[in-house]
Amino acid sequence: MSRSNVKPASPDFRHVARHSKTKVKQEARKPFCIRLSDDERALLKRMAGSKPIGAYSREKLLGDAHEPRKPAKPTPKTDYVLLAKILAALGKSELASSLCLLAVAAESGSLPVTEELEAELKLACLHVRDMRSQLIKALGVRSET
Repeated sequence: MSRSNVKPASPDFRHVARHSKTKVKQEARKPFCIRLSDDERALLKRMAGSKPIGAYSREKLLGDAHEPRKPAKPTPKTDYVLLAKILAALGKSELASSLCLLAVAAESGSLPVTEELEAELKLACLHVRDMRSQLIKALGVRSET
């Protein structure tokens, strides 16, 4: 389509585009700063009690006009020590290598098993490998294999 065939945006469209919801949200989040002495801040913190200082201040400044904010969703804390212990226990258990040996024995015929059992052994090996990779990823460790 050539430029000459394109109609200019209507005034209504330009008005809506200028006053979009995202702009309103950005304006609502403008910070309001106030300087406090150490003593004033300590007093404010005591007065707020278990509430965050910002929430307490908004409540006191705006009174009934203030709208309570939605609480932030708590992000789970990563327990790196526990994850490392689990990864170490998985490595020490030699579970993966034992499952792999069973799968190889099943494939070679030295272990009499059904096709269903062989498939389950292979699946178990995949699950152990998946657990290992997820633990390594959670720890942020670079995998050697």
